[in-house]
Amino acid sequence: MSTKVSRGEIEALCVLIAIGAAGCRPDELAGRLGLSTTLAAAVAGYVHQLAWDGLVTVVDERIVWTADGRARLMTRLASLGLSRADTLG
Repeated sequence: MSTKVSRGEIEALCVLIAIGAAGCRPDELAGRLGLSTTLAAAVAGYVHQLAWDGLVTVVDERIVWTADGRARLMTRLASLGLSRADTLG
């Protein structure tokens, strides 16, 4: 896998990291990304695309990673020389 990272991939990785292993409610996600809550609808639209791509799903009103989403996130971070802990600290 290439170490060159596109803007779209950076956005997807940021959103996946913000969702976190425990998931989050849709109304929390904009804040976790450091965005205004007024952008919650735009963030929800992006999450819909991630769901379409099979990376996230909604369970009990929480956005959570799918198994594929988790695997792809961890694999890509490792290919960039990052661990998930590196991204959170």
